[in-house]
Amino acid sequence: MAGFYDDGNNALCLDCDSDCLTCVDNAIKCTTCRTSVGPSFRKNNSGVDFTCPCMPYYYDTGVEDCSLCDPSCLECAGPAINNCNKCNPSDFRILIDPTNKCDCKDGYYENGTKICGECDNSCLKCNGNKIYNILT
Repeated sequence: MAGFYDDGNNALCLDCDSDCLTCVDNAIKCTTCRTSVGPSFRKNNSGVDFTCPCMPYYYDTGVEDCSLCDPSCLECAGPAINNCNKCNPSDFRILIDPTNKCDCKDGYYENGTKICGECDNSCLKCNGNKIYNILT
């Protein structure tokens, strides 16, 4: 039955971990995960290592569900801008150590959206896409 497993020791079935839709042998060995249907935003990784990690752009809150990362992060440990573990290269961002922020890479600038804007091709760094926005 979904949400329960037989530990082989008890006549009663025991609850699976809240991340698991179904599990086997113990509460955290998920065979299927709660996925993005509903509030959990977990990806089904159960066929690989029996875990249910958060989907990209979400982090594990430690209380069943995944919550949204800062928009600049692909993977994160929390909601703040400096909790990034990984950046999305297609957003033209790179992870800056030791701040754990996903800043725009050279040739791109913060434009108030998730994806960095492209500088004028004569600029290495800028704060806008016009030639007069050159910083270096």
